[in-house]
Amino acid sequence: MSLLFGARGAFAYLENFSAPVSFAVTDLSVSADLGRQPFSVVHRGDLTITAMPGHHGDAPAIIYRIDYRGRSVVFSGDIDAQGLPALETIAAGANLLVFDAVVLDPPRSPEVLYSLHTPPHAIGALAERSRVGALLLSHLSPAVEGAREAVIASIVSEFHGTVRFAADGMRLQP
Repeated sequence: MSLLFGARGAFAYLENFSAPVSFAVTDLSVSADLGRQPFSVVHRGDLTITAMPGHHGDAPAIIYRIDYRGRSVVFSGDIDAQGLPALETIAAGANLLVFDAVVLDPPRSPEVLYSLHTPPHAIGALAERSRVGALLLSHLSPAVEGAREAVIASIVSEFHGTVRFAADGMRLQP
């Protein structure tokens, strides 16, 4: 947090930019043991936030699930094939899965990207296995933006729920 918001951090200017900025930080373990069960990050009243380590090459990756008053949303973050079992576990039965969509189905993206990201066909299969209600694709790469119809077709060949592309300022109604 200091590297981001401290006196010499990337966003140090925010302290004087508008309203004061403060954070309550929870240190999360990003162990390579992807077989673990989700662990509780926050539990206050009707709000529960759980997390699990994902996998994104050698970079730390955390998958989050937020449950509130009978509704749930899961954020995949950048995740590759090694992280899919953890995501499938934590996303089970979620109302909404927000999934980072960076690559096209092989071989339409550079090979190295498949070691860091999940292709559309695998996204659809995971969403179906996890029984999520809807899928929202985010963190869209230019390749995905330029091939929206092919991406949707690949996903819905496996997943039978609603699929949408995220957009800045988008609001979803339950």
